[in-house]
Amino acid sequence: MHSILVICNTPFQFVVIAHILSLYYKGYEVDIVISNQFKDSWRVVENAKKSRLFRKVYYINNVSYKRGNSLSRRLDFYNRIILSYWYAIRIGRTNYDDILFSNIQIFTKVLISIARRKNKECKIHIAEEGLGTYSKLYGESDSPSTLYRKYVDHEGVLAKLSTLYLFNPQFLTWDFPQDKICKLPLLDAHNSSYMNMLNILFDYKHCKDSYDKKYIFFEESYYAEGEEVPDVEIVDRIAGKVGKENIMVKVHPRNPINRFKELGYKTNEDSFIPWELIVLNQDMRDKVFITIASGAAINPFLYMGLPIISYSLLNCLEHRPGIMSTSVGDIMAQAYAAYPDVLIAPKTIDEFMSKIA
Repeated sequence: MHSILVICNTPFQFVVIAHILSLYYKGYEVDIVISNQFKDSWRVVENAKKSRLFRKVYYINNVSYKRGNSLSRRLDFYNRIILSYWYAIRIGRTNYDDILFSNIQIFTKVLISIARRKNKECKIHIAEEGLGTYSKLYGESDSPSTLYRKYVDHEGVLAKLSTLYLFNPQFLTWDFPQDKICKLPLLDAHNSSYMNMLNILFDYKHCKDSYDKKYIFFEESYYAEGEEVPDVEIVDRIAGKVGKENIMVKVHPRNPINRFKELGYKTNEDSFIPWELIVLNQDMRDKVFITIASGAAINPFLYMGLPIISYSLLNCLEHRPGIMSTSVGDIMAQAYAAYPDVLIAPKTIDEFMSKIA
């Protein structure tokens, strides 16, 4: 029987990778690597082990990249190499036919190298993780200038890739052979095996939140990152127009303080369950999504085809914050420009206020 190893570092990666497994890898023996990069990841590990959905479940400490001077960066690089080899050697004892992942990281690179030494025919596949996968930053993560390419593997990961799974390949901005791109069908809430896997992994039956307000505002991690954005002022202004009782704020799990709950707004209690899984389980077609630049506001349209009106207020700010100042922000703008009837990007707050009036 064929076997596949999948690697998941974020809740959204589970949503996409489970979709791919249900479509293209039926009947495979599936092993899964879950990292501690997202909040309460241990809960998914426990659910995965109890469910017996997978042959083997691995939980790893996927060390994050540290910024700093040249020496500290180099020391951190060697530390991550050592840890990655330790995990990869342990996991790579199994003979895999396929490896499926989203992030090009040192652990993934080392694991691929070890797996392909054991089985030269092992196929490598990448599943998209939001609009960032389409940006030039993603392609640069495997560029010849990276330390790993310079000192360990001169060929790199993308040269070994068999398949790049994308929902919207028209947005891709880095070079990749078209014949290796697989355009994914939309996520399907009627796919029982797919929904069963996700609902078990994230224990959806215990979801505490009902998104029963007309307007849903998506907070982002700018507050946790020290970026100043007028999100509270924007929500207050919307409340003045449509009524505070008609707004719900989906808070970002990395922000340390629930600023909106303190101001009397309804907010979600559960930050463990992926937003996309909530949308697959709850009918959101009568809602209006509002955000500065959160991908969560447009994912129901891009990945499920749900024509839910989504407003991005990124163009209303004087400067693009955080990662939106990079090529990722350009991809976001491209997505809104491609579907202006559903994804709306007003240029000023006054224009936005007039549209929701």
